[in-house]
Amino acid sequence: MTDPEHPLPAVDTGGDGEPVFRIALVALAEVEVNFLLGTMDFEDYADGVDDDGVVRGFDR
Repeated sequence: MTDPEHPLPAVDTGGDGEPVFRIALVALAEVEVNFLLGTMDFEDYADGVDDDGVVRGFDR
């Protein structure tokens, strides 16, 4: 709770890929929109996590 990014957990409940990663708040809207539009899926983001397991977006 003291982390300024306060990453939120993302859990895949229906896929065969990595079951969990975290999303930094700055990337939350990007992830949500891409999921809703179907342009990216859970595995795309799971493959794009940083070394600490947090997605911070792709346009950094």
